Amino acid sequence: MHYGVFTSELLEIAQTRLWALCFYGDAEKSLIGTRLYKGIDTDKCLIAICEYNKEINKTLYAYEQSDGQKFTNDFDGICKHIGSHFNYDISRLMKIDDVVLSQQIIEPTVTEAGIEACLKQWRMGIVYNEIDDGLLFQMVTNKIEYVFSIRTENRNIYCGASINIPYNNGMLGSGQYFRIRNFADNSQPFCSFACNIGNDITIPLIDKIVCESGKCTTTPQGLFWPIKRYNDDEIVLDGCEGDEYIYKRNEQKSEQFTINPLV
Repeated sequence: MHYGVFTSELLEIAQTRLWALCFYGDAEKSLIGTRLYKGIDTDKCLIAICEYNKEINKTLYAYEQSDGQKFTNDFDGICKHIGSHFNYDISRLMKIDDVVLSQQIIEPTVTEAGIEACLKQWRMGIVYNEIDDGLLFQMVTNKIEYVFSIRTENRNIYCGASINIPYNNGMLGSGQYFRIRNFADNSQPFCSFACNIGNDITIPLIDKIVCESGKCTTTPQGLFWPIKRYNDDEIVLDGCEGDEYIYKRNEQKSEQFTINPLV
């Protein structure tokens, strides 16, 4: 079984023992989408799908929670894919990151390891939660942070693949290469759609973060989220538009990964 992150020009798959997350687009990038599969190794089935269609300027979604209840805005169309089996041929894709599964470990405190090390270790692995009428899937590998979040209220959808780099004073988002951000009528500036998959991932070497405001800000290196508050067991970053990005020590994870120190 192949675990890791694999990519091609129109497809990227992050696969573990229990999960497979797929980002894809058509040749013209007029249709881009995200699919989330759950199961064990090769026996995985689709539990969530989201597609943005540029031609009709609409985001369609469907997902099934563990109790079997389905939520969708397209019962006669995209919802029919729910339950379909994972059948991608990963052997034809380029591997761009390793995923090494590990047992649940006791993570270090901020006092023991410092903010930068804790932001990296605490985030590694997969968190999956069903929340009211929505779901949140978050996966962090050595190089990439993936998020697949759906709430039916106001069609609040976020599917993203980003290169986020922890520092002792916060975290830098230096490159988001896939994005579906749908909210209400999409008039907000944060609503956007992009698909630039198919490339190897290189973590940029940045010696100094230029950040003067002390709040979420755009820097010459990328978007920076500074530390808002922290203690030994929780780190809170100051996100954009008043958001808080909260990372907790020993958060319950569906799967946990071993850090590659060479990345």
